Amino acid sequence: MPASSPTVRRRRLGLILRDLRLAAQLTGEEVGRRVERSASWVSRVEHGRVGLRSRDL
Repeated sequence: MPASSPTVRRRRLGLILRDLRLAAQLTGEEVGRRVERSASWVSRVEHGRVGLRSRDL
C-alpha cells in the first residue's frame, strides 16, 4: 500500500479534530483561545490547509 501524501494526512487529521471539537460542543473561537490561536487558524487546520507544529501539539 503506498504511503499517503502529507496533504491527505493533514485533511484526515483535520476531520478528526473537527469531529472531536464538535463532540466537545466547542466553537472554533473557543478552541483558538485555548491554544492561543485564532478561530481562522483552527478552521485552516480543520480543512487541512495548514499543518500542525510541535508548539500546537
